[in-house]
Amino acid sequence: MRIRYNLNKIIIGTIVFNILMLLGYYILFASVGFYGDYNILNENLDSKASQIAQSINENQDYHSVLNHYIENENLIFRLEDLDSKVIYESDENKLNFFYINSVKPVRLSNEIYLLKVIKPLVKDEIFKLPSIRHIFYVELIIIIFIMISLSQILYFRFVKPIESLQKAVASYKGHLNIERTRRFDEIGKLQNSFVQLAENLQEEKEKQNRIIASISHDIKTPLTSVMGYAERFKKGNLPPERTTKYLNTIYMKSMAIKDLVEEFDDYLSYNQKRALKKQEIIVNDFMRVIKNLD
Repeated sequence: MRIRYNLNKIIIGTIVFNILMLLGYYILFASVGFYGDYNILNENLDSKASQIAQSINENQDYHSVLNHYIENENLIFRLEDLDSKVIYESDENKLNFFYINSVKPVRLSNEIYLLKVIKPLVKDEIFKLPSIRHIFYVELIIIIFIMISLSQILYFRFVKPIESLQKAVASYKGHLNIERTRRFDEIGKLQNSFVQLAENLQEEKEKQNRIIASISHDIKTPLTSVMGYAERFKKGNLPPERTTKYLNTIYMKSMAIKDLVEEFDDYLSYNQKRALKKQEIIVNDFMRVIKNLD
């Protein structure tokens, strides 16, 4: 769970870092360029609105003038008098979240009206703005930087310890080549468990070596006596009483060796895991055995 928690922290940290970097770039650099681009769009729309107002003043037929621009350009118009009474309004369903507008006075039949020209900004127009393109390039650079940094963090924090542990496990041949770690996540627990297992195996191996050395020493002593007495038998010319003594000694020493071997077998049997054998039984017979035990 700690690895998942750490990964979540890293992901949240990268998102916050990305937002802060973009916000800092906008405040320090992009805001000036954005307002400059916005002013250029407003100036172009003001020029277009002045041209349309001049056409209406000259033609006096605002319907034909406005319909012409509606058919050929992405513009929305609203014409109202000085009392805010709307006398003409085009379809505003094309209006979206991003738009600019300009208001120009027009004269119709010696009366003054206000012409409001609205230009919705479509996606292509927004992305063509230099300030928006710069923000996109900066975001791309930030993402590349985050990906490189994130890959390094993940490698040194998670991948490299796992690789080291994998190599230690693969190359383990009785010699411990990895130390305990102070990490408390799953990788740290796994590494410490492996170290503990290796230490237990080493202790068990040393214990077995001591037992084998002790048994070897205990066997060598009576075995040396057996070999010595047997050597005397090979030479011959032994009196009967000495022959009987030597035979008894050889027998006693052989029994001592036998007892040592049996003790060693008992030790091996005790430490050896035995597999459980499954066997089908009859329930009535099983219940009868239990009843007899009572």
